[in-house]
Amino acid sequence: MNTTASYPVYLPGEMSLIIAENYARQSSFPNAIVALNAVRTKKAADDIYGIGADQSPYAGAVTQTAILTDIYKQRRLEMFISGQELEDSRRFGRPGPNQPGEERNRNFYPYPLNERDNNPNTPGDPAI
Repeated sequence: MNTTASYPVYLPGEMSLIIAENYARQSSFPNAIVALNAVRTKKAADDIYGIGADQSPYAGAVTQTAILTDIYKQRRLEMFISGQELEDSRRFGRPGPNQPGEERNRNFYPYPLNERDNNPNTPGDPAI
């Protein structure tokens, strides 16, 4: 067991995507696209953790919906298995349970058994 190894607290690409989302939600589309392209065009060799999309620059529609959709896609790629998928899906208004084209089967997940066993005040699990 290595107790001195470093591990990322955040990914540099995540910061660019947060900036891009902020600009897109404020309708500052040129700034959003610049921040989005910082992630889309990044090469793995240029990233401290070796994460790089190496894609072409954004060439989609210059609308809030289109840019936010691409930011959501890039977050899913950049931050694969980081635990942000559910919150991102809800924040970006992606189709949820019982909606046409649903992308997730729940909005909330059941409480862990150790929480339920240690706290009698734990509410019931949410419906699927």
